[in-house]
Amino acid sequence: MRQFLFGLVTLLLALIAIPMMFNYWFLWDSGEAKGDTSDWFTLYGNIFGGLIGGFFYILGFVINI
Repeated sequence: MRQFLFGLVTLLLALIAIPMMFNYWFLWDSGEAKGDTSDWFTLYGNIFGGLIGGFFYILGFVINI
């Protein structure tokens, strides 16, 4: 039960808190960033989408075996 709770909290943190932090960081004008905000959101959205998709693929694979 403890592992399930840890996994659930970790998943919620990854899906909710991390995008909020990226939103804050990329909208902060540092003068050093290269590219537009939408470019960075697209890059990290693709990365996190791939990670989430891979996680559910492995989860489905393990359940079916």
